[in-house]
Amino acid sequence: MSVIYSSTCGYAIHAVCRIAELQPEGKGNVGVNEICEGSELSPPFVSKILHGVAKAGLVKSTKGRGGGFRLNRAPEKITLLDIVDVIDGTDTYRRCAVGSFERCNDKQPCPQHDSFKPLRENIIRYLKDTTIADLAEALESKKDSKKVTK
Repeated sequence: MSVIYSSTCGYAIHAVCRIAELQPEGKGNVGVNEICEGSELSPPFVSKILHGVAKAGLVKSTKGRGGGFRLNRAPEKITLLDIVDVIDGTDTYRRCAVGSFERCNDKQPCPQHDSFKPLRENIIRYLKDTTIADLAEALESKKDSKKVTK
């Protein structure tokens, strides 16, 4: 499990990356079984997650023969923060680090505020700056490097 988002959110990110990988140039739909192929992901669970992502407009869902999922935007235009916001929400990144202060900010800091604030800002920056295209490219390069070392 990730420390910056839930495992459900991680599955959503993985699924959206798979769609980007399997849907070159934004054409065609990708079936949920294709999305889950080669992973431990459960097709019914991934389908449920992706329907939530579709409601937010990040992917499109089509039922019936030839149906499945496709990106609703270019992978360069979908950030991790977009997906985290849909699945987990972003309140976690605004909460008090020690959890005991209702309001924790620069004017009313908790004991950990000054230490935690830069970490929180770095996490948010990472989520905002990392796109599905970035992840898909990184996954592809990892696959290529594994082929070379075999």
